[in-house]
Amino acid sequence: MEILRYACDRNVPIELHYVNASVSSSRVEPDMLYAQTRMLGLDEQAIYLDSPQSIGKDVRLRVGRDVEAYFVVQNRIYTFRSQVTRLRCTVELNSVMKVVGMCLAMPNLIRSGQRREDHRISLASLPGPLTVDLHETSAEDPNLCPVDVRRFVGQAADLSRGGMAVIIANEDRFLLRHGRKYFLSFALPEDGREMTFLAELRHMRDIHKDSAKRLGFQFLRWPDVVQMREKSSALGKFLARMEREYLLRNKG
Repeated sequence: MEILRYACDRNVPIELHYVNASVSSSRVEPDMLYAQTRMLGLDEQAIYLDSPQSIGKDVRLRVGRDVEAYFVVQNRIYTFRSQVTRLRCTVELNSVMKVVGMCLAMPNLIRSGQRREDHRISLASLPGPLTVDLHETSAEDPNLCPVDVRRFVGQAADLSRGGMAVIIANEDRFLLRHGRKYFLSFALPEDGREMTFLAELRHMRDIHKDSAKRLGFQFLRWPDVVQMREKSSALGKFLARMEREYLLRNKG
């Protein structure tokens, strides 16, 4: 309760993962869906959240939907399982301000641990650096990348199906913001085709005596599910090959 109360008092962002009940037989749609919101309050029976969104669009969750929730407090990841109990309810932020939100049932257990579901592969063994171009998304619509947005260039440190770490060593490292969404573009070695992912900057830390920053990005669901599956498939094949090569080098 202390952890949840601390998070609600500070309106900490929270991410909900839930199974896509309408996944098609062609397996084109994603099996797991994601929604982002923020924690607003709690009582003995429920946790109150702001209206959830996914890639800037409102999400409708039915009552009774099972969800896996993830949030961060003081640089530690917490997770719990719960159910949606109400879709629309009035939440009092203070004595004068109210918002319309939703409710989750109070969980029986909160776990501290790693939210990352995909094993990340170090890219240190590549013959050359994997350059990553970063582009800010539009503040109004994260699906858009206006011509005049800020652009950055970094070097990938590790990579997985769900995200990547990027090192920024110039003055641009001070301009990136935690929680902002960016387009990440890079070409896999031996392939050459550039692929672009929509990602959110989830954490950042100083490295190399504070002369650079290591940025942790989580890939977000792409609006075109067919393209998302194609890119995820290509990424998965590359990562599987990298892992096989690593195991062979370290065999015995």
